[in-house]
Amino acid sequence: FHYDMKKLISLLAILLLLPGVLAESEKAGITKSNPFYFLDIMSEKLQLTFTFDEFVRVQKQIRYNEERLSEIEKLSLKNKDKAIEKTRMRYENDQNKIEIEIHKITDRDKKKLAVMLAKAKAQQHTLILENLKNQVPSQALSGIENAINNSMRYRDAYGRTEKQLNETMRIGIPD
Repeated sequence: FHYDMKKLISLLAILLLLPGVLAESEKAGITKSNPFYFLDIMSEKLQLTFTFDEFVRVQKQIRYNEERLSEIEKLSLKNKDKAIEKTRMRYENDQNKIEIEIHKITDRDKKKLAVMLAKAKAQQHTLILENLKNQVPSQALSGIENAINNSMRYRDAYGRTEKQLNETMRIGIPD
């Protein structure tokens, strides 16, 4: 049993370090077209599993979402429309996870900071996706337009949440 535990710990350590070793570029990491992509995703899931601070979990989820966007950009240069579509779907799923994680934050100041960060990133992503529309293959265009609409929807939702948090803080409603 002791030997199995050592193997498990070694495997976990490798999975946590592997994405950095396999990365094709600092920002985009490995893309869906790489056969080791599943290890990158598995490592992200593992890191999130062992992140217990809600705010830090949101930060990591935002960073992973940015990686997906960079992967979409990278894939668009290679005209890999199927990989673009799969990565876009993961990107949108990650956006949903960010929203869910933000709602789990109980500390009001941390929640407000997380909302502001997510809102700024959603706005930035909308602009990047708008620029990307002209670079993707025509088969991937509708998917990119969906991603733009989702980014705008999340940006607006975070704006409403930010406004609500500001109002409750202003009138002193307790946690």
